[in-house]
Amino acid sequence: MSTKKISLVEVLIWIFSILLVVVVASPFALGFKIQNDYSVMLRNLSNILQVDIRVMQYNRGFFSSSAIIEYAVPNSAVNFRMQEEIIHGPVYLGLINQGKSPLVAAVIKGNATSSPASDPIMRQLFSGNNALVYQNLIDFAGNFKTEGYLPPINKVIQLDAVEFKVRSSGMVFTEHYSAINGTLTGEVSVPSFNLSEIDTNINLQDMKLSFHGSMGQNGLMMGDSVLALAKLDIKSLDEQFAMHNLNVRSITSEHGVLVDSQAQVNVREIYASNQKLGPVSINASVNGLNARSIKQLQAAQKEIEAKVKQGVPPEQINAMMAGQMLGLLPDLFKQAEIKVMPVSIESEMGKLEANFNLAMEGLDNNAPADPLFMLNAINLKIDFSVDEPLMRQLVEWQYVTNQERLNALGTASSQKAEADIQLEQKVTENLQGMLDENWLVFENGTYKSDISLQQGVMTLNDKSVDPMQQIMSQMSAPAGTP
Repeated sequence: MSTKKISLVEVLIWIFSILLVVVVASPFALGFKIQNDYSVMLRNLSNILQVDIRVMQYNRGFFSSSAIIEYAVPNSAVNFRMQEEIIHGPVYLGLINQGKSPLVAAVIKGNATSSPASDPIMRQLFSGNNALVYQNLIDFAGNFKTEGYLPPINKVIQLDAVEFKVRSSGMVFTEHYSAINGTLTGEVSVPSFNLSEIDTNINLQDMKLSFHGSMGQNGLMMGDSVLALAKLDIKSLDEQFAMHNLNVRSITSEHGVLVDSQAQVNVREIYASNQKLGPVSINASVNGLNARSIKQLQAAQKEIEAKVKQGVPPEQINAMMAGQMLGLLPDLFKQAEIKVMPVSIESEMGKLEANFNLAMEGLDNNAPADPLFMLNAINLKIDFSVDEPLMRQLVEWQYVTNQERLNALGTASSQKAEADIQLEQKVTENLQGMLDENWLVFENGTYKSDISLQQGVMTLNDKSVDPMQQIMSQMSAPAGTP
């Protein structure tokens, strides 16, 4: 009896047949896994971004599925939906044309569908084109990478009977989420944007926002973000505001139950009211905040939002919020230290330098929610100096900014009386009032102040004062008074 030999061709045919069955059947099997894994990934992403993400509809197919995803930003009316086609792996040859490996668990192609509230604007801006187009690549470890863009815009739209011209180069963004360590990395880039109407023109150039972070052990987002802006120019009638080379970086980290946060702000030039400021540099840090108290405050905020929706009177809501805040403040700040140092502003009118340091001492979990007790726990130190021309300009800007609000609050006679007083006189009287009350001292053409509060003892420029009296006097001061 002879044994039939299996040829190499037959072996290859069998291997090819098995591979063909695997390739054909894999998308169907992956469809079940992707449906489950995608919901888990969206929940994780929702926690990281602090955005409510829900799968509104999911229709699983053999080679691909379709889904509708809803995004809702808490505490705002922002609500939009994404329509997605989910192409099952393990092979998607369409990625070869993009220079990417075709071996993926899934490819998600999506576009935004606007919410009913924004439909009229969206229709005018994009004229039936997709407002947002993106592609997600999901690998076999559950990681995903997103690439997307908003298309360029060159439109004239009508909003509340006002005609606006909108010109934008569009927006490009990337995002990468690691399912292994839960980190999220992303970048958003807007090369140019311009919005104008008959009296106003807003121009933005080269804005980039990047972020890298993950959910911390206390359930709060920790990470590093950077905002860079080459130019912002706002013109309105005779007023102009411009900012060149803005860079803002913030870093948040945790140590046990305590949360630290630092921020750096640098601006090369600021132009306002025909005055030039810059360079401007601000370094701020808030260290030692209690993470549990932060989460309790977030829960309290959600409770208050629910009360607002229920129609609870504002007075009752404010009283509830004040009570909760007083109960949480001792634990929130008992190990906290707040620093803003240094603040440096240079300008054609002079220079401003300032330092701010606030720490709480002697507070523990048993500390009573008593304002006087908390006041005695404050360790505060503020010192600053401002050259006279710059100080006068800063006070003048505050008056101009607050004038509309002050007019709305006052009677017709008070508005006329206020209008009859020259702005220069208001600035002089305001500064003189702060000098008379010892909030400021004037030396060699510079306004200075040195304020400290330690264990309930307050000094203003080396003179002891009653802190409660000073606080009450400031609270009762007319609105808009520095």
